[in-house]
Amino acid sequence: MKIRLLLAFFSLLFMSMSFAQNESTDPAELKEQLLEYMDVGKIPGLSLMFIDKQNQIHLITLGKQNENPGENVKPETIFELGSTSKAFTGLIAAKLLEEGKIKPDTTVSSILPELSFYYEDKPVEVSFIQLLHHSSGVPFSSVDFIYGGYSGDSLAQMIKNIGRINLEDSPDTRYSYATINYDIAARMMEVITQQPYSELLQDYVLTPLKMSDTSIDSVVSNKATGYQISYLAPRPYDAPFFISNTPAGYIQTNAIDMEKWLRFLIEDNDSLLSQYKKRMLEPNTKLSTNEGENVHYALGWSINNDKIYHTGMNPNFSSFVGFNTQSHVAVVVMANVNSNVPFTIGEQILQQLSSGNGTIKLKSANDIELFDTFDRLFLIASAFLSLFSIWVAFRIYRNVVNKNRQPLSAIKKFTVIILVFFCLSLMFLCFFFPSILLNMSWNSLIIWMPMSFILMLTLLISTLVMSLINLLVIFFKHISYAKN
Repeated sequence: MKIRLLLAFFSLLFMSMSFAQNESTDPAELKEQLLEYMDVGKIPGLSLMFIDKQNQIHLITLGKQNENPGENVKPETIFELGSTSKAFTGLIAAKLLEEGKIKPDTTVSSILPELSFYYEDKPVEVSFIQLLHHSSGVPFSSVDFIYGGYSGDSLAQMIKNIGRINLEDSPDTRYSYATINYDIAARMMEVITQQPYSELLQDYVLTPLKMSDTSIDSVVSNKATGYQISYLAPRPYDAPFFISNTPAGYIQTNAIDMEKWLRFLIEDNDSLLSQYKKRMLEPNTKLSTNEGENVHYALGWSINNDKIYHTGMNPNFSSFVGFNTQSHVAVVVMANVNSNVPFTIGEQILQQLSSGNGTIKLKSANDIELFDTFDRLFLIASAFLSLFSIWVAFRIYRNVVNKNRQPLSAIKKFTVIILVFFCLSLMFLCFFFPSILLNMSWNSLIIWMPMSFILMLTLLISTLVMSLINLLVIFFKHISYAKN
């Protein structure tokens, strides 16, 4: 209700802002810092909300919700959470564990006989808790089971389609993040409870916390348009909404509901849901994550002593959620573009809130290492390929119209043959390198990559084809010359 009273304060053309009063926090200064980050990171729209040590809410919304003039991000604007969705699934799992409906060592095969796991070509068992801790051994490339399939597949259909997963590690020996772990765990919970995930989420989390704007529906009102950095600018990108990946990455919400979620996370009470929260936040101390020896994974959260957080990214949205159990501070950052900038903003604010800093001050935005580096590299490569293709086209023209035929020496003939096979090999690699090098399909790669990648790939294949034509012209003109 307090947030709703603050909604009257947002009215600027490209921004809206509501703030609880705080003597040491300068809303205008923080807003300017965020605008700098958005400019450097090419972020169309952003929603930031945090709760400080005085239990006061700070909410800033900046930028545009979509391409329609005047439709700016507001507290009601819906964003896809990406992998911060896993925390909701983790809370559902914690409830079922506490109620004894499923055990940590319950094996996948005992619930989902249609799915099997193999390590070094030998069948192995993977447990429920190993999925939740990302210690199952399932490889990161398993994301292709999601993005390489049909976006309309149900969770049950996706699991059935997978059938078998080859593990990269023996279970419970190494932390290895794989988003599909949470989809498999969610499917186990569906079978055990005889309820679809949507009902579990609604009954176990959303209804008790009164999060009425949060959903997993593919079409919702007030949803921000998703963007992707392509050709050096954010461009609207209608990425597929994968129903089967809802438990791991496709829960949608807004700042109003996230305030309720953050309060639940930092407040202590005797409710049953708070008891489940404690189970959700129990880390797997046997294994450290890739972020450091002191960071362990719980049920949908990375735990670094008292600081608890998670990042999220979909092809056209990104988010950061973090809180501190001792200082009772929390922050959420959501953006309608796939960028690491929300991570950087959220991490800094969480760190400063946790250390007791009264004033939030972000480091220079120019120090950020951006994910859009690939976009720039693809464009540079495309420029060189364009110049090279023009040169090859000129060579083809010259070789075709040139009437002065010269014999090829044995070395030149051998070189032409080698170059022909080299071009054919590169063309083969272009078509199959996702599966050969990344163990992924073209579908998955195209969904995540910027359009500049498609441009570069098209130019590369075109240049190879033209080079092959040029070499064949040279070779067959030599044969014709030899016959004459």
